[in-house]
Amino acid sequence: MGDLGDPRGVMDVESVESFMCDFFTRQEVYRIFFKESLVGAVFCSPRGLILDANTSMCGMLGQFRHTVVGRPIGDFLRKGSRNRIVGPLKRLMSGRSRNERVDCQLVKACGSLLEARVFISKVEDRDGMIRGYLLQVIDITDSKERERAIKAMAMKDPLTELPNRAACFEEIELAIMESSGGEDRFFALIFIDLDGFKEINDTLGHLMGDEALKEVARRLKSCVRASDTVSRIGGDEFVMIIKGLPCEEAAFSVVAKVASQFDSPVVLSGVNVRLGASLGVAIYPRDGRDSLSLMQRADEAMYLHKASKD
Repeated sequence: MGDLGDPRGVMDVESVESFMCDFFTRQEVYRIFFKESLVGAVFCSPRGLILDANTSMCGMLGQFRHTVVGRPIGDFLRKGSRNRIVGPLKRLMSGRSRNERVDCQLVKACGSLLEARVFISKVEDRDGMIRGYLLQVIDITDSKERERAIKAMAMKDPLTELPNRAACFEEIELAIMESSGGEDRFFALIFIDLDGFKEINDTLGHLMGDEALKEVARRLKSCVRASDTVSRIGGDEFVMIIKGLPCEEAAFSVVAKVASQFDSPVVLSGVNVRLGASLGVAIYPRDGRDSLSLMQRADEAMYLHKASKD
């Protein structure tokens, strides 16, 4: 298809109207299935110039028909979505498929984004020559937002509202990608296991135990920057990911700050309760180059710290 914004070799609007009427056999059929469809519809030339757009499509974009027709389809695609739609169009041109579906983002007149599901069909004349493409567009913004909300809930610990175990591993993988080849190529994974938490649950009850966990989460978050991550990966276990360290030794100043958070008691319903923590540290890339290795090394270091207290 070439550049989505290249208008060369394009039929004029009058000839495409004639062709489309012939393609749909009758003007009335064209009017019903294109002009008055509740689904957004666009007819493009083989090089991506918009030759017609129905009322539903213009409404989605917040545009008038005359501000849409004659422009490259790429004008209405978010930059990242342009590459996403080129592949399906190339498959249609090569004859490998007759219909394609792609999810992409469209840019509305006001500048906001519209999540769209686009069904693309090639339109051929009687000789099998491709005369253009019919794009049928459905607004899926609401369903995408629901998907993101559900994913966010699935990646969050409901008690502390910290990222959960699954989100923690995603953050480790992201930190590995960010650190590979960068100037600040070190990051630290700090494994934290609470000491004395079981006693709180046994003596004060699980509700007080929950309050203790929320207070610990608050204190741990106070130790880190916005670019760092604190996760609760289960029970009384937390993991911190400290990114962008200039050297390995820089991690231990953070460890000292974390340890100091347990110097003062946690107040639960007016009762001062002492909580401790056993800490283990793993440094990327010294202690591992993948998430499982780093987590295992930090876990082992934590148990060594816990054993040293006995």
